[in-house]
Amino acid sequence: MEFYAQATRAIDALAALERELADGVEAEWAQRSATLEREIAIVAAGCVLVLLVLTYGLVAFYRATVGGLHHLNNAIDRAAEGDLTSDAVLPGRDEMADMSQRLRHMLRALSELVADVRSAAAVLGHVGLQLVQDSQQLAERTQSQAASLEQATSNVRAVAETVQANADSAQDIRRLTGELNRETERASELMQHTVGGLGSLQATSQRMTEIIGTIDGIAFQTNILALNAAVEAARAGEAGRGFAVVAAEVRRLAQRSQEAANEVRQLIAESAERVQGTVQEIRSVNEAMDVLVRGIRDIAARIGEMADASRQQSTALREVVAAVGDLDKVTYENSAMVERTTHRANRLMERTRDLDEAVHHMKLRQGTADEAYGLVQKALEHIRAVGYERAVEDFHDKSGPFVDRDLYVFVLDREGTYRVMGLDRAKVGTRVHDAPGINAEQFLADAWHRAEQGGGWIEYNILNPATGQVRAKSSYVVPLGDALLLGCGAYRSALRTEADGRPTSSALDD
Repeated sequence: MEFYAQATRAIDALAALERELADGVEAEWAQRSATLEREIAIVAAGCVLVLLVLTYGLVAFYRATVGGLHHLNNAIDRAAEGDLTSDAVLPGRDEMADMSQRLRHMLRALSELVADVRSAAAVLGHVGLQLVQDSQQLAERTQSQAASLEQATSNVRAVAETVQANADSAQDIRRLTGELNRETERASELMQHTVGGLGSLQATSQRMTEIIGTIDGIAFQTNILALNAAVEAARAGEAGRGFAVVAAEVRRLAQRSQEAANEVRQLIAESAERVQGTVQEIRSVNEAMDVLVRGIRDIAARIGEMADASRQQSTALREVVAAVGDLDKVTYENSAMVERTTHRANRLMERTRDLDEAVHHMKLRQGTADEAYGLVQKALEHIRAVGYERAVEDFHDKSGPFVDRDLYVFVLDREGTYRVMGLDRAKVGTRVHDAPGINAEQFLADAWHRAEQGGGWIEYNILNPATGQVRAKSSYVVPLGDALLLGCGAYRSALRTEADGRPTSSALDD
């Protein structure tokens, strides 16, 4: 029983020990549980905090990366659709911000490139149009010239044939004139021989006159002798009657001889006068024949010269016909070449229009030459609609239709003074010479040269007020009366230089 009591006590002690140990373990477990709960709460709070930080980081990363990419994608999509005016800049200094800056620079460079292409295409289109018009006019004039040359060739050929016929006729006339000259010289010799014969006849007539005078003297003496014989017969009476009869007959014969001698003398005198007149007439005719012979000889010489000249002219005209024929051939070749040039110029215009249409839909940061040309035409219509003074006010309105990005209307006088400066009214009254980078004298010379032709393009270097940089500019200018010109230009992305590297100004459609 004592053993059972001891065992009972041992069991009770062991149970008390177990309860004590259990209470200690429970207290330790409770303490440890509290500690673990505190640690779990701290860890949970830390996890939640980490999760919140991670969530914030993920959201920030999403917004910084995906949102930036979305913004960049939108800018790239707009650029792909032709809108190069979007601003793709992201804030910050990270890689996305750097990429946005690079994209911005690329869009700006692409906008400048497209603007240069559109401006070049617009200017080339205007110049090409003038080239086509000039080529068409040249083709028409060349064809007209070819037709005129063909007509001239025909006329020159006809003239050559006429001159050849004239040369042949001149040769025939030369031969006939030579024969006439020889016949005239023979007639002159015969006339001189006749004059010599008439001189002998005149001398013979004079000699007959002298003989008749002698016969008349003999008749007079015979008559006196007959009178003396009659007187002596009367003195002799009957013995001298027969002698008186003979004396009377002798007297009658002497009287008849005297009368006949008087008639012959009269006839010889009349013949002598007629011979003398004939001699004078023949001498006059001889002198005329001499003049005629000299004239015919001179005519023969001149006809010979004319024949030689006609022959030379005929030869020269044949050469002219050949040369004109060659010129006519060259003219037709030039006409064909002009037609080919016109065709190629039209093809160039088509390619230029295709190039312009390929980039015309793009929205750019800066203006282009075609827009500048349109702005000039709009400004002219506005001046005609509202008058110059009112239009000047509208040209200076920066929110109006005549100031577009870096495009603006300007008006200059012949001294280079700004009467209108659309982008900066404060420059009205200043001179082109004050603008940096421009060759003012060359600019004014080119601008007024184009204005006096009715309008045209010029290119020069000048300060861009929108960017503050000196750049090349293509401007279209038109006259406003005799003292003013109106223009608008598009800036280029680079400077215009001469072959030696110096800035220059020039008219684009020279």
